[in-house]
Amino acid sequence: MTSKNTKRIRQDGFSLIELMVSILILMVIMGSVFQQLDVVQKRSRSEEVKLDMFQTAREFVDQIVRDIHQAGFPNTKLSYYPSPGVNYVDAAIDLNNAVGVYYITPQEIRFQGDVDGDGNVDVVAYKLFPQTGNDGDKNCPCLRRSQTGKSAALPMDQVPDYRTQVENLSVVSKDPTDVSGTVIFIPYMKNGTPVDLSTYGGSLTKFNFEPKDDGVTGVGADPINAIWSVRVGVTVQAQTGDIGTNVKPQAFLTATAQVNN
Repeated sequence: MTSKNTKRIRQDGFSLIELMVSILILMVIMGSVFQQLDVVQKRSRSEEVKLDMFQTAREFVDQIVRDIHQAGFPNTKLSYYPSPGVNYVDAAIDLNNAVGVYYITPQEIRFQGDVDGDGNVDVVAYKLFPQTGNDGDKNCPCLRRSQTGKSAALPMDQVPDYRTQVENLSVVSKDPTDVSGTVIFIPYMKNGTPVDLSTYGGSLTKFNFEPKDDGVTGVGADPINAIWSVRVGVTVQAQTGDIGTNVKPQAFLTATAQVNN
């Protein structure tokens, strides 16, 4: 009896081969589970990157709309081309007078206004910069903002102090070193007609020392004074590709701001 019981006990349980097969199956299952977990984590990180990218672009668009809304405030009602007897230079360099939008191209806009509510006129500029080999330009094309206090100088003589606001912008040419064809700013007249900047050599400058339009003959008409609103549009591109397609996701945002010119 003892030998028979011993023999039966020795035959119970898994053999070494069965155990190895079981471990192998378990490893395959666990490998599949961990692979799916890795995909989920990567997808989560990808979505976080896209969300951060969108929020950054949204905050930028909101900021520039707020800034443009303040362009021209406060205004002493002395335009750059004032009434007879008032020197136009005096109106332009008056520290209490914000002259509004005074320079605009498809990639740049400059204006004056109290954008931070401290009672002082600020000179604000936004400009699209291409990617270069210089320090700080690695993640360009990028939009940079400048805000300086107004000085007693003609507006175009004041030097901007640009700081990066939005990076990794997508440009029309798909070449980060060429932003010439990219349109960020589009000015519109009151009737909704866009101003064709190419007609004026690609830019409009308020301070061109011409007489103000008398409202009757149209002599000396300055098209920048007819700007009623400015549309801002940016396409931001993620630095890394999507986990599934490896295509870098993009987010396009646009907004329109009315100006006081």
